[in-house]
Amino acid sequence: MSPSKTTFPKGLVSAKSSGTLSPSRKKTNQSKISSPRWASVARKISSTNQSPVFPAEKKDDLPSPARFAPIPAFSFSSDPSISQVVVVTPPERFVWLNDLGAKLSRVDGGKERPDSVHAGLSALNDDITNVAIHDGARPLVSPESISSTFHTAEQTGAAALARRVTETLKRSSPDNITTESVSRENLWIMETPQIFSRDLIEQAYLQVSSGDAQITDEVSALQLLGKGTTLVENPHPNPKITVQADLDALS
Repeated sequence: MSPSKTTFPKGLVSAKSSGTLSPSRKKTNQSKISSPRWASVARKISSTNQSPVFPAEKKDDLPSPARFAPIPAFSFSSDPSISQVVVVTPPERFVWLNDLGAKLSRVDGGKERPDSVHAGLSALNDDITNVAIHDGARPLVSPESISSTFHTAEQTGAAALARRVTETLKRSSPDNITTESVSRENLWIMETPQIFSRDLIEQAYLQVSSGDAQITDEVSALQLLGKGTTLVENPHPNPKITVQADLDALS
């Protein structure tokens, strides 16, 4: 029997606004926009066919960092250009977050990850030009890690938080017998936030919706366009909480 997955808010989009907008998004007052406007979308990990560890009536049992940490990290950022945060989550879970500021809003998610991200992107204000997509199952992301990834994305158009693979890697046969070693050189474990220019991530999701590609993150969506993403090494713990044992490890 597989472990039950923990259900978190589906996604987080946070936003900065830019002095340069695409022609389809006209500025109403150019003099007031001096830096990129960023949005952040947070999304929930799917718990398909499995019971969530913490149903709504047990929400008070969920440790505070796991309930709230990623969303305040974006909502209360010291960077004033992060002007919008969209949480992709059911309304009963959004109640936990309703005191976290005016920049916070909510949308319903979809059946699959791309559906939820698309819902978050569709809720962005017209002046948003850059988007951070964060996994709600990574509640311990630090404001410093968010900021460094934002700054890299401003320079490159696409940046993602990640950590280098440090463990010994082996490939196995189907019956779990080792067959060879795998070099860890230039191998990374992907994290979030993953941050992009709005035009670029919207193009990528048009590509996703027009085909049958199965993606597990937004970097994979960009790869469908033949575009790479700059990786930002994370010096801080940013674990993914999926099963009860992950929560127990935080206690």
